[in-house]
Amino acid sequence: LLISERSCFAFFAVYDGHGGRTAVEFAATQLHRAVLAELRATRGTQIGDAMRRAFMRCDAQLRTAGAYTSGTTAAIALLERDASGGCTLHT
Repeated sequence: LLISERSCFAFFAVYDGHGGRTAVEFAATQLHRAVLAELRATRGTQIGDAMRRAFMRCDAQLRTAGAYTSGTTAAIALLERDASGGCTLHT
């Protein structure tokens, strides 16, 4: 996930669905996109907040789609590489 010329991120996730496949399939295809959008909106400066907003965005989209009978847990990690080559892990 390229955020700016100064930093980029690698996205890692493990999903565990329950009550059907709807929520887990949605999260697996959309959560990384939501994280990327939130990181770009803050230029990568508010990483924890961006991750929380991405989860909230996906949750709201699932509710709007009427996915009330399935759910998922998601454990995500972002590995940030800055311009100097240093890395930071965000969970």
